[in-house]
Amino acid sequence: MNSKQTDLIDRYIYLINVILLITHIFLLLTFYYFHVTILFRYNIFSVLFYLCCFLILRLKGKKLFLCLAYIEIFLHMLLATTLIGMNSGFQIYLFVLIAISFYIDYLDFKDSNHPQRRMALINLFLIPAFLVGELLYFQDKKPSYPMTGADTIMILSNVNLLLVFFALFFFLFNYSEKVMQSEILLKKEAQRDYLTGMYNRLYMMPKIEHLNLKKHRYWIAILDIDNFKLINDKYGHDCGDYVLKNIAAMIRSHIASYDACRWGGEEFLLLGKLPEAGNGQVGLLEELRREIKNKEFTYDNQKIRVTATIGTAVYEESMSKNDWIRAADDFLYQGKQNGKNRVISQGFTKNE
Repeated sequence: MNSKQTDLIDRYIYLINVILLITHIFLLLTFYYFHVTILFRYNIFSVLFYLCCFLILRLKGKKLFLCLAYIEIFLHMLLATTLIGMNSGFQIYLFVLIAISFYIDYLDFKDSNHPQRRMALINLFLIPAFLVGELLYFQDKKPSYPMTGADTIMILSNVNLLLVFFALFFFLFNYSEKVMQSEILLKKEAQRDYLTGMYNRLYMMPKIEHLNLKKHRYWIAILDIDNFKLINDKYGHDCGDYVLKNIAAMIRSHIASYDACRWGGEEFLLLGKLPEAGNGQVGLLEELRREIKNKEFTYDNQKIRVTATIGTAVYEESMSKNDWIRAADDFLYQGKQNGKNRVISQGFTKNE
């Protein structure tokens, strides 16, 4: 979990504690007004408990706080429904317990990287047992503190419904935000090449598809490291990875002039707008090719020099996007067949 996600979770759990504290202050005043002594005293404890929870959260005890809050809410719900009756609506706090339990399972997953459903399974048995138990209890008993007046019961049950609604909305809004952030993070990671840190095909292909080719003229180039298999065979794959990372860094140093990705293996794809003057993109690519040729790599006290061949093509209206990429690949192939270490485009060859 990155620091941004951790800060977000810390902030939301802190707000959960604030909401629960405010809720119990309201219930404290409510039970004081209706002279429900036991629940009034219990809510004094609850208010003090949630004040102490700020210290628990400061000590980074997020999961401990949620587990304790789960127990406190369940005990309060059990006591309130038993003393006042189920018409008061306190049993609907079961939905809050379900939300908290999934939140606890989510934190377990973040800590262990293994999906766990312990709290969800506890709810599967605990909540039906609670409902059945309360229904059986009130078959032959009346509430110890019956709330007088239908209006009072209706107001209390609606207030409970409103509190649960806002609690669930908060939980679900927070949970969905984390899911969306995770999706964004996964998408970004999926679009990056792990070795070089460059974008990959998953990033570049949609970018190519959405180019406004009527407004601007674009070029594509495919760069291939020459004799890369020999580097791996002679110096080892770790050295090959070292060369790939360094060439990727050299390509990124020109990134203001074009966009680039690792296309696959030892190939890189470059994409840019066609300059209005000069010899188009070829001069830029030739500069990159020469820079690679003149670079002396040092790996394991061994001096290594590499070269690269680049095929490039400018988009034409008669082309499909695949034809465009294929044209650059064909020019790359021509460069490989004609001595390597060169830049080739239609009607243009540059090499040393």
